[in-house]
Amino acid sequence: MLTQVEDAVKELARSPLLPFVQRQIDALTEEEQTRREVFHQAIDAGDPRYYGRKVELINGVVRGAVPVQMQPADTGQSLLRLLQTFVELRRLGKVGYAKRILQS
Repeated sequence: MLTQVEDAVKELARSPLLPFVQRQIDALTEEEQTRREVFHQAIDAGDPRYYGRKVELINGVVRGAVPVQMQPADTGQSLLRLLQTFVELRRLGKVGYAKRILQS
């Protein structure tokens, strides 16, 4: 992908449209910076829309984090026990797992 971007930049550098495209990029960059500043100011000011919530700015849109749910973890534990039992009864080896981190 980087090669495609590099090729596009090289082609654009030779184009008479370069100044127009540069102005568009500058305007988009400035708009994004403004959105970030407004977002951070709201967070710093204790904006009630964000109070007590874990939020982040993604592509210019404020997104709330998905809360951790226990059901998938419980399902995973059940599957692990079933798999361990199956493997142990047949003496097939060991079953491992990766630790998970829960945040409240």
